[in-house]
Amino acid sequence: MQVTSSQKERNHQPFVEGRFAAACRDLFHPILMAMARQTLKFRIVRDNDYQPLPDRPILFAPNHYCGLDITIVCNAIHGRAVIVAGKQSLFPVDEFFLRANGVIFVDRLNREDTAACKRAMTAQLRAGKNVILFPEGTSNVSDALPMYPMKWGIIDVAQQTGAQIIPVILRYDKLTSECRVRFAAPMTAEHMTKAEGIEALRDTMATLRWESFEAKGIHSRRELNTAEERRQNMELLLSYRLLDYETEKQVVFRPAPTEAEVFEPIIRAYSKMMGGK
Repeated sequence: MQVTSSQKERNHQPFVEGRFAAACRDLFHPILMAMARQTLKFRIVRDNDYQPLPDRPILFAPNHYCGLDITIVCNAIHGRAVIVAGKQSLFPVDEFFLRANGVIFVDRLNREDTAACKRAMTAQLRAGKNVILFPEGTSNVSDALPMYPMKWGIIDVAQQTGAQIIPVILRYDKLTSECRVRFAAPMTAEHMTKAEGIEALRDTMATLRWESFEAKGIHSRRELNTAEERRQNMELLLSYRLLDYETEKQVVFRPAPTEAEVFEPIIRAYSKMMGGK
């Protein structure tokens, strides 16, 4: 896999944007976004807008479908936000876009690198910058789970910096060539445990995703063509020819066992015992 990080990033040192670099990126940002929109096959449509809390940096938390997500989120929000992106092979034009915007590359399978990424995010937010982080950690093409389980790193960073989290849902519609963007109200995590915070974020994003279905006229799961949804999602996911699908499968977060998984052996043993009687 091509490593697109700088020497500083490879040494697990936090990326901190200097004032001059930040000023240049801010100045160039509208032009960069206009250039990026020309490459999109989808028109960006906002279902609503967001109202950030005053005097708090923003952690944007979008769901993740495919390689177009970053460009669309960057164009849908107001102003510039530093992107957190997994280290992978990239086309030169995409690496240029990320670096011109401002990016923190992270090896999602390396604990030292993920810890350095959290420090870099914290530094950016404390400096007043906004950050875009995909909390699922990989693309979600499941028709069964609106949102994958998430690690609570985003909650940890929000608690350390006082940042607000603004959930964002993207829904692609190939029939209309639109990507609809929907925002939730800002949430804060100061008075939550990390487990409570990540559960609240996941619930909010799952609800937001189903609201996007309802806006399309789909009001129950029975009305959703899950096979077609899965086909379109997979097509979008695999449209990036340099995607390392095996790596993406490895970074899907698998949380601690559920209650059903914990009690299943006990229930099975009990049923066997009762059957033996």
